[in-house]
Amino acid sequence: GLMSQLKGLHLFENNFMGSFPTEVGSLSLLSFMRVNGNEFAGALPTELANLRQLSELWLDQNLFSGTIPSEFGLFPRLQDLSLTGNRLSGIIPNE
Repeated sequence: GLMSQLKGLHLFENNFMGSFPTEVGSLSLLSFMRVNGNEFAGALPTELANLRQLSELWLDQNLFSGTIPSEFGLFPRLQDLSLTGNRLSGIIPNE
């Protein structure tokens, strides 16, 4: 579909709630995603690691909890990662 060509996703400060949709992991051309300032909750989806083109990932100021998935160390182009203001624990994985 048309969404498969998406390169940027800006959903910040919309008061979205619930689990973050794992389907976003299929947007393989996505290079930046800003979903900060919502009320997404639960674990960070490991499917996000499928976004190999990501250079910017803002997940801050949500209600994510648990540990940061080890798959988050696999982003080859990631330059800007923001996870502040969540309920996450553990370390940010290396490559």
